[in-house]
Amino acid sequence: MHHPITFALLGVLAVILYLFGLAGAANITVGPGENIQAAIREALPGDVIEVMSGTYNEDLVIDKRLTLRGVDSGEGKPLLLSDGSYGAITLIEDGITFEGFRLTDLGIDVISDGNIIRENVIRNSGFGICLTRSKENNISQNHVECSGFMGTAVFFNICENNILKDNCLRGGWGGNGIHLLESDNNVIVGNVAQDRSWLGRGIYLDSSNCNFVKGNTATGGPEGCSIALFRSNKNKIVQNNLTDNADSGLKIYHSSGNLIYLNNFDENKNDPFSRNSTSFWHSPEPIVYRYGGNNFTAYLGNFWSVYSGHDAEGDGIGDSPHRFEGGEDRFPLIGRCENYSCTGGEPDEIFGSIGVPAV
Repeated sequence: MHHPITFALLGVLAVILYLFGLAGAANITVGPGENIQAAIREALPGDVIEVMSGTYNEDLVIDKRLTLRGVDSGEGKPLLLSDGSYGAITLIEDGITFEGFRLTDLGIDVISDGNIIRENVIRNSGFGICLTRSKENNISQNHVECSGFMGTAVFFNICENNILKDNCLRGGWGGNGIHLLESDNNVIVGNVAQDRSWLGRGIYLDSSNCNFVKGNTATGGPEGCSIALFRSNKNKIVQNNLTDNADSGLKIYHSSGNLIYLNNFDENKNDPFSRNSTSFWHSPEPIVYRYGGNNFTAYLGNFWSVYSGHDAEGDGIGDSPHRFEGGEDRFPLIGRCENYSCTGGEPDEIFGSIGVPAV
C-alpha cells in the first residue's frame, strides 16, 4: 500500500514544477531608456526579451538560454552601440537566439553551442560574427560589413557542425567575407561573401576539412580570390559563383582530396591555380541531367568563361580538358551551371548529419 504522504509529496512536487515552468516562459519588453543587460539579469532560462526600436549603448553578455528579439516598433530594428567595455555581444550559454538587431561598432562573439543568430545588420571595424570552439549553431540571413584592417565578416575558430546560410558578408581591408580556421564539417550555403580590398578573399579555409560549400556567390580583391584553401582537405565545393575577380576565382595551397564541380568561374582575370595540391575537378560519379532539351548521364565539371573548346556531341560538355596551373577539368561545361538540370547524383546528405537548431 502506498503511503498518503508519498502522494502528498508528489503533488507538491508537481505544483512546484508547474510554477517554475510558467515562470520560465515569460516575455520581457525593453524600451528606449531601459537597460537590456538588466533584463538579462532578471530573466529566467527560456524567457523571451523583446527590445523595441531605439538606440541602446550597451555591450551585452548573455549567460542564460534566452531569446533576444529586436522588434521594429516604428523606427526600424533597435540599434546597439558599444559602451566601450567589451565591444561585443557575447553568447556564453548554449541555446540562445539573437535576432532582429542593428549593431554598430559591435560584433557577436559566440563561445557556446546550439545558438541561432539571424536577421541582424552588423557594421563593424573588426570581426562581425566570431565563433570560438563552438558547434551546432545556425547563422542565417544576417548582413555584415567590416571596414577595419583585416576585418572578417564571419570567423570560425576551431568550430564544427555549424550552418552559415543566406548571409550577405563583406570583409574589411585585407580580410575575408568568411574565414574558417581549424574548423571541420560545417555547411556554408547560399551566402554572398566578398572582400574587394587588395588581398581580400570571399571565402578562406585554413586547416579546415570536410566542409560543404554550396551555392555561394564569392568575390575577392585585386590580389585576392573568391575562395582560397590552405592545408584544407576533403571539402566539397559545388554550385558556387566564383566571379568578377581581378586575379583568380580559386587558389589552393598544400591541400588534397577537395571535390570541385558545377561551379561558375566567370569573368576572372586568371584561371585557378593549385600548388602542392591534388583536387577532383568534376563530379565523383556520373550525374543524370537535362541540357538543351535532352537528357544525358555523364561526369560534370565546371563552367569556365575563358574555355574555348567545342562540344561536338551537344551534351554540354567540352570535348577537350580545361587546363590550368596545377590541375585540369576533364569535363568542362559549355554553359553556365544553371543550364544543367540535375536529377540525380547530387545528394546533400551532410545536412542530415549536422545537429543544428532549426530556424
